[in-house]
Amino acid sequence: MGTAYGLPFVANDARIKVAVLGMWGTSRVNSQRLVTDAEAVHIPVLFQQKSADQLFTAEGQLEIYQALASADKRLVEYEGGHGPSGAQVFDAIDFLGSRLGIGTRGRE
Repeated sequence: MGTAYGLPFVANDARIKVAVLGMWGTSRVNSQRLVTDAEAVHIPVLFQQKSADQLFTAEGQLEIYQALASADKRLVEYEGGHGPSGAQVFDAIDFLGSRLGIGTRGRE
């Protein structure tokens, strides 16, 4: 649900400087509007998806990713079904920290 609510927010709030999104695609009802929102996003974005996501197709997720207008965007696919993994959390921390210039927490 983070992308369903977060992408419209990121697209319309200039205070947001970097974002981690993903695990949502256009295969879901009423999700096509997210493509339009993505076209308004020019900040750095890490877009995460899962290899065996049972809720969203890879094609639908890729459609949102490709619509992002950011010159600094990364698409990372993780193993497994829909739901966060430890690697995703660490990658999100690293991405946000590097783009905000605040350093990152090392992996233990």
